[in-house]
Amino acid sequence: MDRVIRMALEIPVSEHRIDVRRTQVPWRAAASLVIGLVFAASLWLVSTRDSLAHQAVEHAEGEAFAIVRTNQTVASGELDAVLTRAHLRLRPGAAPVSYASSCEFSGHIIPHLVVQTSQGPAVVLILTEEPSIAKATRVNENGYEGVIVPAPRGALVVLGHDIPADEVAKTFLGSVEYL
Repeated sequence: MDRVIRMALEIPVSEHRIDVRRTQVPWRAAASLVIGLVFAASLWLVSTRDSLAHQAVEHAEGEAFAIVRTNQTVASGELDAVLTRAHLRLRPGAAPVSYASSCEFSGHIIPHLVVQTSQGPAVVLILTEEPSIAKATRVNENGYEGVIVPAPRGALVVLGHDIPADEVAKTFLGSVEYL
């Protein structure tokens, strides 16, 4: 692409005579450049969302020991400490949280929760520092299924194995308070 742009910029223009066809070439080159940049930006946005899903799955796999069905829940003080660190609060009755940890994700500390659903445990990552996303994205990678949804600040990721990801996401979006 650089070579094409350079060739377009090196087109000789006579001082005495201006050929209409030659004056159109730089505009065509500029239009081609703009179209190329829009295409590249589109690819970047798509790959960014894919990499976010990939990062979330890798993160969940890194703490797979916590993704177990259990009746035990974390102490409310422990959960509050994890959420407070991210300037969040969870309204009572959201979902039974069996694991809560402050984890590094994309250079930021985030709440990493495991909640118990009727179909099994679900990982919930609250990504308050991620750029906003326009719409929900399905995740299906390495045996994990889930969804990444827009949140008031950043995004919310729900992952698991045969779990009601949309339902968990909806519950958390209605239960998390952003402080």
